[in-house]
Amino acid sequence: MSTVLCRLLQSVTRYYYRTKLMLWAYVYLPKTLYVADSDVAISARCWEVAIPCRIDTTEVRYQGRGRDTGRLYYEPGEVPYFRELLKGRNTFFDVGANIGFYSYLAAAAGVTKIVAFELTPEYARFTRDSFKRNRITGDVVNRAVGNPLGRASYSDPLAGADGEMLSLDEYARTHNAYPDIIKMDIEGYELDALRNAHEILLRKPALDISIHSSFLLSRGQSTEDVLTLLAGYGYRIIWSGGDTYFMRAD
Repeated sequence: MSTVLCRLLQSVTRYYYRTKLMLWAYVYLPKTLYVADSDVAISARCWEVAIPCRIDTTEVRYQGRGRDTGRLYYEPGEVPYFRELLKGRNTFFDVGANIGFYSYLAAAAGVTKIVAFELTPEYARFTRDSFKRNRITGDVVNRAVGNPLGRASYSDPLAGADGEMLSLDEYARTHNAYPDIIKMDIEGYELDALRNAHEILLRKPALDISIHSSFLLSRGQSTEDVLTLLAGYGYRIIWSGGDTYFMRAD
């Protein structure tokens, strides 16, 4: 099959699935969703928000007689631990931001500096628009994070992107912005990202990291590699569930 035909089929497939999700969002979601118990509001009738709303780690609580508003509780089992990590923090790096859910929680908690890294253009655009809508002072970086000499690619039936990677240390040095808390969810690029965050890890920010063991394995890496690297900086696990680890360094 030719490259042109493959791309055409991919475009048609994405249009089909995105349209289905948008129709679902118009039928089942209110126009506006508030993020958990905060005052941060996001536009709900789009395929980007429909995706997390349809998975079993999300709860949508409707409000109003006509269910005209609602609240989005994404990963409710993890959010209380994340909020604990946020206490007293000033600078948050949301690495693999997706629709920006954890950035909104950080803003609601009073974090003054937020940087959201997201490779997929549609998610980056959604997060940037949500920041503007809610007057959140934050930066959205439409780049992958990892080894600056490599490239990252992501593709599924709904979205795809490919591009050069950026190291967290490079960004921190260039912008003089060093996080004291990091959330990371980047589909198997965790080890590369952390190997290129040496200066940051020496400052011992709190971590909320999702470790994707199957993706790591496909790249000749492992969960143990990630945990061993972090242990070398003094990190210990304070909570874990599934593939998610909340960590602090002594």
